[in-house]
Amino acid sequence: MLLSSLNSNYGVWTVAIIPNSRIVVSGSNDNSIKLWDVQTGECLRTLEGHSHWVLAVAIDSQNMTLVSVSKDQTVKFWDIRSGDCLKTLQGFANGINSLAAIPGSTTITSAREDGTVTLWNFSTGERLKTLPAHTEWVNSLTASSDGKVIASCGGDGYVKLWDVNTSKCLRTFQMDRRAFAVSISPDCTILASGGNAKKINLWNLNTGELLRTLQDNVGLADLIICPNNTTLISSGDDALIKVWNISSGKCLNTFEGHSGSVTSLSLNPDNKSLASGSNDHTVRLWDVSTGECLSILQGHTSHVNSVAFSADGKLLASGSGDETIRLWDINSKECIRILQGHTNRVQSVTFLSDSKILVSGSYDGTIKFWDASTGECLKTLIDRPYEGMNISNIQGLKEAVKASLKALGAVEDRE
Repeated sequence: MLLSSLNSNYGVWTVAIIPNSRIVVSGSNDNSIKLWDVQTGECLRTLEGHSHWVLAVAIDSQNMTLVSVSKDQTVKFWDIRSGDCLKTLQGFANGINSLAAIPGSTTITSAREDGTVTLWNFSTGERLKTLPAHTEWVNSLTASSDGKVIASCGGDGYVKLWDVNTSKCLRTFQMDRRAFAVSISPDCTILASGGNAKKINLWNLNTGELLRTLQDNVGLADLIICPNNTTLISSGDDALIKVWNISSGKCLNTFEGHSGSVTSLSLNPDNKSLASGSNDHTVRLWDVSTGECLSILQGHTSHVNSVAFSADGKLLASGSGDETIRLWDINSKECIRILQGHTNRVQSVTFLSDSKILVSGSYDGTIKFWDASTGECLKTLIDRPYEGMNISNIQGLKEAVKASLKALGAVEDRE
């Protein structure tokens, strides 16, 4: 029997009951915590202070303290009686969200949840530069075919264009809401971006002019501008893949088959077939011209977050929430290798231009380089903010703080 219904205008992520009381606590995607009277349905108090979604709440009934965890990377402690924030613990998001290799160079870029973009020399493993790119997590990166610029898009609703050589921000494009996908046309003239605003914006890469908006009815997860510069392919939360005419803004075809959000797309270099990864744990291969599903590649036991063809079109890589990467032979449609080594979900995969080396980025904070022919892990880059920093001479650090700094890469070397 339904006893009571508490009405919130925003999505609620978490609830907790204060023991021996008639009060329920909720955490919401309006960044607030609310205390409710179960009997009357009245909101007794709203606690504000987080700058992003409140994902979890817990009650310390002995001390009448409420603990909240947020997407803003903080943990807050609240006095239940007064509503005062007693303490804030600042965390750090270490996960790698996206990777992009710079054509014609030894540079690879990675994007993290903390809003930064890092440039690496993949031959030496040297961190070249870390850019404070966005005020929220970076969802996607892409590089231009000429290797001169990279584009990043983030949860702050902005798409930014960066000069690879100078690391300067050349241009900022504003979306209506959070941006999840970005693509640069092969001729380096058009930038496309999409997100949960349910539309795709097409921009002149050189002038920043908004050329056209393609209206969709779902949030976008990934998109690709095809080499002919007249067609765009997108995927989203409705489990569909759509082919668009850029000039007319019309949807030309819809590929149906997945049963979950289509998170990632990759176009075969022959431009004839498309690979898609989905939350339904599968990878599908499609005929681009007809929309026919050519094959369903099964084996992952969790969401497929990223797919990527090798430059020669012979291999396809898929990265998953099951912490593995699978390599698929395109001719046989068989999984020829499973790469293991990450300790959290694999969020991004990409091949270097020679097709011999695969790069993967994970929420475990590492970037791994793999020999595609043997499956051997050749190198691991650890993307941590204090990597190598010596804290031995810093006075007044408590052991708990030292442990936190070491987890983020610091060392304590007294020699």
